Amino acid sequence: MSHAPEKGSEEGLGQEAGGPTPRALPRCPACTGQGRPFWTVPRVPSTSNVLLASAEAARAVPPGRLDLAWCRTCDLIWNAAFDASLTDTREGYEETQAHSPTFRTWLEGFVEGLHDRYGSRGELAGGLVVDVGCGRGDFLAGLCSRAGSRGRGIDPSSTAGRVDLGAGAGLTFERQELERVGTFEGAALVACRHTLEHVADPVRFLREVARRSGPGCPVVLEVPDAERILREGAFWDLYHEHAHYFTARSLSSAARRAGLEVLEVERVYGAQNLVLHARVSPPGAAAEAQPSSADGPDLEPLIDGFLLRARAGLEAARQRIEEAHRSGQRALLWGAGSKATGFLVTSGLGEEVAAVVDINPDKQGSFVAGTGHAVIAPGAAASLDPGLVVVMNPLYLEEIRADLASRGARPELMALGA
Repeated sequence: MSHAPEKGSEEGLGQEAGGPTPRALPRCPACTGQGRPFWTVPRVPSTSNVLLASAEAARAVPPGRLDLAWCRTCDLIWNAAFDASLTDTREGYEETQAHSPTFRTWLEGFVEGLHDRYGSRGELAGGLVVDVGCGRGDFLAGLCSRAGSRGRGIDPSSTAGRVDLGAGAGLTFERQELERVGTFEGAALVACRHTLEHVADPVRFLREVARRSGPGCPVVLEVPDAERILREGAFWDLYHEHAHYFTARSLSSAARRAGLEVLEVERVYGAQNLVLHARVSPPGAAAEAQPSSADGPDLEPLIDGFLLRARAGLEAARQRIEEAHRSGQRALLWGAGSKATGFLVTSGLGEEVAAVVDINPDKQGSFVAGTGHAVIAPGAAASLDPGLVVVMNPLYLEEIRADLASRGARPELMALGA
């Protein structure tokens, strides 16, 4: 039986937490400040990116729960119901975006910017770049190739190291948790991209990164921007695998508490992600206990309006998909990652969505966690002659339009969050 809620149910739409008998929530895991509950979804798939070989296996993925709270002190948003034991990524985990020309172009530009900042005078040439939570290693290979660096990737997932090991001056990968690896002696740069939001204790994790890196070592962190999620009502970007959602203020606060000197926070990737530039503080430096008001705006108005924006966005998308289905058109989703899982499970849509498309050949032939929708290739999508394609990320809208047009298909395209 599918874990997806029935259409129109409060379980599917998410609920404002609290009420007459509020669920007990712990204090903020980063600063122990008082949390305000604001979003609950009782059943969501515990994982989104593990490859599932059948619709039955996809529907049988153990459910997790979302109990999101906002810290009034440091702005961290966290899932009080996060259960790390449900999120095993060691085997069959597939999350790379490197098959997309749009993403590859962005990644090349991002790497070039890091090289200009940290290696323009040869600081990285022959030096060691460490990537904590490296995934396949596309970023690490790209930066090492550009800078002539050695690379060390650390990630427990089965996909770690599936890149050209000849990039730069040599790449090595360790399929281990951070706690089980040694120091980053001599590191010229340490990166941690799209990993911090997955760990149960972000400050402790960053302390481990800082301790291994050594005083003065540059550290680059990248995470999704929670402020953007709140502004858009982007319920599809809320899922069990993310224990935390960071704003510029909460990311800076966590970094400072962990012994990092924050230099700058910038928005990247169409302003969807945050990148924090820092360096490890010298021994004996006192960690800042309080976040700075200069790090970001007051979140309370965005928290207050999130439920209404999420419901409005969900209803608009669901109505358009249901209209297409009633008129005999096929509706597809494009992008079989966590966004598609979040959207399908929260919306409760079943046969109204014919399939989910993805350009990653490793995902094709698998099934979406929680709902069991089939994942198909772009060629198969065009042969279905879809009337409507819902694009999970507006950054890929034109790439998808061109792909479909090259195959003779010109459906209506609707991008979430556009």
